[in-house]
Amino acid sequence: MGSDALYANPGLAARMGETSGLVFDSAGEKRLYIAGDAVWAPLMSTVWSVTNPR
Repeated sequence: MGSDALYANPGLAARMGETSGLVFDSAGEKRLYIAGDAVWAPLMSTVWSVTNPR
């Protein structure tokens, strides 16, 4: 979800290393987004808009 664009920049890719995120979504429960080793970037706003964690 946009990570390809960030990793296309060799300088950013070298600084970011491996990153991960995980969404837990179950009927009747709040949605949970867990960002692994991540940095806040404009892309994160998009991720939050799409996953809509609570």
